[in-house]
Amino acid sequence: MKYKLKKEKIKSFGFLLHAMLQKNRELNIPLNCFFIGAGCSKSSGIPLGGEVIDICRKLAFLRQHEDSLTIEKELNESFENYSARVNNFTEERRSEFENFVSARESEFHEAITMKYIVQRIPGYLKEKISAETGLKNSELEEHLFNHFREDFFRDSLYGFWFESYSGDKRERQILIEDLIENKNPNGAFILFANFIQHGLIHNIFTTNFDDLLNEALMKYMDKKARVYSHNEMADFISITSTKPNIIKLHGDYLFENIQNLNDETSRLNPNMEIKMKEALGKLGLIVIGYNGADHSVMSVLEEIKIKNKKEFLLIWCAKNSDNLHWRVVNLLNETQNSFLVQIDDFDTLVGKLYVKFKKPINDIAENAREKKNDLDSFISKFRNEFILKEEATEEDKIEFDKLSEAEKYFDMAFSGTNDQKKIEFYSKAIELNPNYALAFHNRANVYNDLKERHKALDDYNKAIELNPEYANSYNNRGTAYERLGETDKAIADYNKAIELNPNLANAYNNRGIILDKLNINDKAILDYNKAIELNPSNAKAYINRGNFLFKMNEKEKAIIDYNNAIDLNPYYADAYSNRGFVNEELDHLQEAIQDYSKAVEIDPKDSHTFNCRGNVYMKLNEIEKAKPDYLKAVELDPRNLSFCNSLLKLYLFNSEFDKAMILIKKSEFTNGNNKEKANELAEYYFLKIVIMIILNEDHSETESDLREIIGTETFENLRLNETKDLLMNTKTLNDNIKKYIFEKTRLLKNIFKN
Repeated sequence: MKYKLKKEKIKSFGFLLHAMLQKNRELNIPLNCFFIGAGCSKSSGIPLGGEVIDICRKLAFLRQHEDSLTIEKELNESFENYSARVNNFTEERRSEFENFVSARESEFHEAITMKYIVQRIPGYLKEKISAETGLKNSELEEHLFNHFREDFFRDSLYGFWFESYSGDKRERQILIEDLIENKNPNGAFILFANFIQHGLIHNIFTTNFDDLLNEALMKYMDKKARVYSHNEMADFISITSTKPNIIKLHGDYLFENIQNLNDETSRLNPNMEIKMKEALGKLGLIVIGYNGADHSVMSVLEEIKIKNKKEFLLIWCAKNSDNLHWRVVNLLNETQNSFLVQIDDFDTLVGKLYVKFKKPINDIAENAREKKNDLDSFISKFRNEFILKEEATEEDKIEFDKLSEAEKYFDMAFSGTNDQKKIEFYSKAIELNPNYALAFHNRANVYNDLKERHKALDDYNKAIELNPEYANSYNNRGTAYERLGETDKAIADYNKAIELNPNLANAYNNRGIILDKLNINDKAILDYNKAIELNPSNAKAYINRGNFLFKMNEKEKAIIDYNNAIDLNPYYADAYSNRGFVNEELDHLQEAIQDYSKAVEIDPKDSHTFNCRGNVYMKLNEIEKAKPDYLKAVELDPRNLSFCNSLLKLYLFNSEFDKAMILIKKSEFTNGNNKEKANELAEYYFLKIVIMIILNEDHSETESDLREIIGTETFENLRLNETKDLLMNTKTLNDNIKKYIFEKTRLLKNIFKN
């Protein structure tokens, strides 16, 4: 669907120039923020989105190709050299590569659902199209789907190919690092930094992962900026501070918080969104180098300008009106004080602004040399001057060195990926600075991930003692308490986290999980709802609520939540697996098979889902299809009683008694204390007795084990003599005997339900 920008919305370069010279008199800062996108970094050698898509296509093709080992990236090889070899590899297989891309994109194209598209079309635009066409409800949705499908497909290719390249976030981060490595700010960024130096620009939002602008400030200017790239750091953003702010909405390439997949960029992190809204409540926005295809940013701008009817000045800089994204055209057309200024590109614009502003720049080369000398001599010079002061005690001198070293170790830990090394570096930072609250908090997170709960608790306690106002420490300590079974303490911590930060979606979600387990259902659902309200792009929150709804026997509503999770992340294995289980419960067995199959396609190590799919095949009496699934489940998790029982029953019903006995000898289990394990053990012992009767082996010890699990009275009710009479001298099991065995195992399971 092609939209045209209204002529009155197009303004001249002079309009932009005038806007940049305006000040907010109350705050004494420039009246307008800037938003810079990937187009600004192109001339510094960083690829645009389309180029990144092409790189990811080639790397994904390489990874699945049988000859890929011949072209692995060598140690210390530059990415440029490696990329050239990858290009040659794909060029030599051009037809095969094109078929691979076409097949993957066709599959992705077909996977885009009507619901996925309709949910992401702004509400005001749906109303407008409905009024223009006279369509409503399902007819309107079908119309929107047909007209916007190709747009959404193109917009989503970046995230799709990034994930196709690797499902591992760390690997995607490394690729970003490779693309950005050794890229330096060009002249345009240095001039842009000069505008910041002279106070013409103060607050900058960006979706870019690179550090070009901050590097330009640090290397060539005297002005320093605060850079915010983490959602947690957004609490500290002050748009009125004396230092300029660079706010990186999608993360930083230096840290593992990059957001580049479709579900990750469907909504800004809550704190980032709050700060963006806060800034645009007082200031205007000038956008450069950004095409508007990113749902997370556009949804915020649409909410502020259309839903909340804020009339802040919005200037969109782009080459021409004909190639604007449909979402940008509609935003500019439908809102007051929103305009387009046509520019050639970022570099040309910055050059023209420099000519007009006539702001002097220091000798950059000389300035760079001076800064290099400062960096080389600062620590030793400052320390020597400090030591020479008579009032500096020996203890002061030692403390100064310790604090400097602590910062170095913290930075090394924060940017690291090896958990043991991170613990080592955080520990060193804490040893040097025992009051380093964030080091305690971060080390606790690592311990928590490693399931060393008590060590994590000790560190969270210390972090809270040193900084009792940090909500995330309470939230994360709550997870440690929860995993240790201390639910009261966990709930208290989640309550405190929410008290300190009412927008901390994870705290609501975590508290909801505990309340759910405690069957405090009315409060659990409120927490799940709040978590989704605060972060509607969190697929996991939909899954948690779906699980809750299933427990409450609201199976159709549970499926809706699983559908939402899949719409947000079509590669979320748990969403398919859980939906498959509900479909199985609803006796939609073919749908369950499809869901389980998709889940194991995404996560081929998901033993539980293989077992579930095997169960459905058994219900359909497709035993030969069930068998490989049960075998795979046991292979992946040989200590799982439930999986063992599933395979034992299949062997029984298939009359493969010797194989069943081999499995028993490989899988000896002992009595457990919890009901769930007792349930599975009772079934296991009964199946073992059945097999031993058929093979004429002594089963008296196993009978004793079964009696101990289920009690004497229930054991007597089983009437095992009757079972022996049925099974003696059998080589196969007829349908009546199979039914008999099934009824006996169901009886054993039922005794543990209450």
